[in-house]
Amino acid sequence: MTTEIITRDERDELDRVSHEATLLLGEAYSISTVIDAPSEITAAEFLKQIKTRHSIAEDARTKLVKPLNDHVKMINAEFKKTTQPLEQAEALVKKGMIAYRNSPEFLDAERSRLEIEREARQAIREGDSPRLTELADEHAAASAAAPKKVETATGEARFRKTLKWELIDLEVLPAGYWTPDEKKIAAAVKAGMAIPGVKTWTEAVPVIV
Repeated sequence: MTTEIITRDERDELDRVSHEATLLLGEAYSISTVIDAPSEITAAEFLKQIKTRHSIAEDARTKLVKPLNDHVKMINAEFKKTTQPLEQAEALVKKGMIAYRNSPEFLDAERSRLEIEREARQAIREGDSPRLTELADEHAAASAAAPKKVETATGEARFRKTLKWELIDLEVLPAGYWTPDEKKIAAAVKAGMAIPGVKTWTEAVPVIV
């Protein structure tokens, strides 16, 4: 059994709007032939009717969809409340894992593992099998202390290195890293202020009414 998405009243409204639009399209073929001033007036008046019909159609659409949109917004807001604790729990645990991965103890162990891996690559290039065997045990211990990824019974956690930054002293920031405040400049120009380094001029912009 299927559920009717559009009600009978809604279908009637859609059919009415569609019928009126089709009639206007039929009229447009003859009205579009503009050959003199009177026919241009007729065309302009017709365009006004089109604009009015667009407005009527939009009002009808809004009347039909607004209750649905409001209901969807309500449902989304309610689900947002239910999942917020999950997001907070995720952020809390991730924060703890990030703090551990950035701890001196872990970073020291990671540096050790990376150094062993570098030596292993060198041993491979040199064909030094005894050294590779020796490094294998060292690498296993280093990987246990600072693994690349964390494997669990149901999945795994991988880690992506992300560069972070924060501005700690605005006074010593090089000039090349400053960004002009475009909103502030625009406001000053509109107020008639002259700003060094800023050129101002006027343009005549057409406005259709």
